[in-house]
Amino acid sequence: MRSILTTNRFHMLATILNRRDLLAGAAATCLPLRFSFGHAHRQTHPQDSLGRGPITGIVPCDGGLLVAQESRLWLVDSDSLEPLESFELPLAKTTRLVGLGDSRVLVVGGDPGERGVLLEVRLESHGLTELMRFESEGDLFEDAAAVAGDSQFWIAGRDQKITIVDRRDPTRPARQLEGHSGAVTRVISLDEERVVTTSTDRSLRVWSANDGSLLRELQQHVGGIVDAVKLPTNDPRPQLVTLGLDRTVRLWQPTIGRMVRFVRLDQVATRLFVDSQGRVWACGRSGSLMLLDLGASVIERHLPIDEFPCYATHIDTDTTVLLAGSHGTLKRVTLD
Repeated sequence: MRSILTTNRFHMLATILNRRDLLAGAAATCLPLRFSFGHAHRQTHPQDSLGRGPITGIVPCDGGLLVAQESRLWLVDSDSLEPLESFELPLAKTTRLVGLGDSRVLVVGGDPGERGVLLEVRLESHGLTELMRFESEGDLFEDAAAVAGDSQFWIAGRDQKITIVDRRDPTRPARQLEGHSGAVTRVISLDEERVVTTSTDRSLRVWSANDGSLLRELQQHVGGIVDAVKLPTNDPRPQLVTLGLDRTVRLWQPTIGRMVRFVRLDQVATRLFVDSQGRVWACGRSGSLMLLDLGASVIERHLPIDEFPCYATHIDTDTTVLLAGSHGTLKRVTLD
């Protein structure tokens, strides 16, 4: 296991010496510390502000929130949303964060056009510790999901492939699944036996979690699928909601191959999320959140919001959501 070093020690030194040029110099060099066998010591004073790049992931942890921005992870205070410290990652771009529990997080991304990278990390008292790393030549990884009790990670690739990695032996893929003709955008574990993937090729595919065989292919979207969420339900048949570039949100029962209904949007949207009451929202590019009534197939209401497009969300409380935009902004929004 390796620790990812924080840059806060440069801020401490700059404060002691009262040298602004030292602080600026450290930030400009991007600090080539990255991964090291040493330990990082957490500081409690704020880091410098978040940068201007897009924020593409938010997950809760014991110390606050972990926020992904390009090649950096930030630890952010849950209440004030002020950054506390940051960690440089061994990749150029983070596309998504996936929380696993026990302060463990999957960092998904890579170097565009060159390689995909999946990291399993844990936030600990001395810093951020790397637990597992998998790399593959080709292109960025877009998403990942823990399957079979966290013993496997299924990875969605921009190279049209789904890569399955054994957590105990991440040195090579356990299996690669092909069939999508576009970038794979989401991978979601439906239950213990089935996994669903979505793609810019407009299709959903349902796979066996046991042997990787293709069970179903569903095609109703007329534009690429950019996001999907699994609905909380007591129904034994899992329900999935997908967001397409065709300005539709579609409700599925994918295990039986059924599209239940769809809602036509009045604007292109970038993300879906489900709030604490089980309601589905779409993040529109034109500056509003759209509350969707899937039963009636309508937009129930619009909630105006400034920071868009939105690339990451996190349900903050029973009535609020955190939104992350394209310019490094975190925003807490009241939904009711």
